[in-house]
Amino acid sequence: MNTPMDRAVADRFAHRHLVDFSVFNGDRILRYLQVTRRSRWLGAAAGLAFCFATITQDTFFLSPYFPVAGWLLGAMAAEIGFARSRARGRRPLGIGSPLRGSLSCGGRRPRSPVPSAPRGSPGSTSSLSTARAQHLTGPLADKAVPEPTLSYDGRHVSLTTATGVELIDTRTDTRSLLPGVRHVLGLGPDGGGVATTGRRALAGSPDTELVTFDRHGGIRTRVPFDPTLSARPSPDGRTLAIVALDEIVTMDPGTGEVRGRARLRLPAHHDTPEPLGWDEEGRLLVRIAPDDSEKGAYHLVDPATGKSRRVRDIPDDLRNPVFGRVPSGEGS
Repeated sequence: MNTPMDRAVADRFAHRHLVDFSVFNGDRILRYLQVTRRSRWLGAAAGLAFCFATITQDTFFLSPYFPVAGWLLGAMAAEIGFARSRARGRRPLGIGSPLRGSLSCGGRRPRSPVPSAPRGSPGSTSSLSTARAQHLTGPLADKAVPEPTLSYDGRHVSLTTATGVELIDTRTDTRSLLPGVRHVLGLGPDGGGVATTGRRALAGSPDTELVTFDRHGGIRTRVPFDPTLSARPSPDGRTLAIVALDEIVTMDPGTGEVRGRARLRLPAHHDTPEPLGWDEEGRLLVRIAPDDSEKGAYHLVDPATGKSRRVRDIPDDLRNPVFGRVPSGEGS
C-alpha cells in the first residue's frame, strides 16, 4: 500500500539531483522515493531480525552491521528494479500516490520540397527534392557547428551556438539575434517561434521559461517550463506538442494551458520519443528506439488520438536530421 510522501522529502530530492517536478515526471519521482524508502526499511528490518536470530544464551550483542547492510542492500535492490524496468521501456514500477501539496509544472511525397539539414553538414540548408544548397555561414570547425532549426516551409532558420541564437530569413538573408534563449523548439511562418531559456529548474522556483518570440528577436510571452520535456510547436506556432514516454500532450505555448492529451500508440520502444517535425496533415514526426528493429524508427503521430503510422520514406539509420515539412508516410 502506498503512503503519501511528505513534500519536504520530495523537495530535498529535487534540489539534490537538480530536477523539477512536472505533470510528466512527478508520479515517477514519487514512486521512486516510495519504493526506495520501503526497500531500505525492509532491508534494515531484515538485518535487525537476523541479529536477534543469532543471539544465544552465552552472547547478547547487537551489532549495527546487519541492519546497515540490509538498509544498503534494500536501496540497491530498488535501484536495480528501476533500471530493469527502464531498460524494458516500461513505466517504472507503476504510479505513485499523491504528494502532500500540489505538483507544479511550471508513400506519397509532399507536393513541395522537404527541407532538411543534417547537423553534420555545417552552414547550409538543402532541399531533398532539388538538392539545392544555400550556405548560411562560412567555413566552420567541427566543434563550432551550430544547432539548426527549420520552419515548416524551410524559409526561416535559427542557428544556436554556445554564444547565442541567430534568426535567418533565407529568402532575404535578413538576420536577427535572439538574446536569452538556449534552445529553439520551432519556427513559425512569420519567422517567429517558440524556445526555452534553457536554465535548469529547481523545485518550487523553476527558472527555465518557455518563450514565444517574433522574427526580430523580441520576446512576446514567458511561462515557466520543465527543460527536460521533449516538445515541438505546430507549423503555425499556436500549439506546442509535448511527448512523454507513453503520452502526447498539447498546450498553448503562450499561456502554458494544457489543451489535450492522448496515450501514444507506438511500437514498444526505449526512452522518450524525439519530436522532429510535422507533415501536411498535422501529424507529428517522432523518432523512437524500437524494441524490434523491424518496426522502424520514424513514425507520424496524430496528437489528438495518439495513433501512429510508420514512415518508410526516411531511412532508419539517418543521423541527426533536421526537418521542415516531412513526408506524409501514406501507403506505408
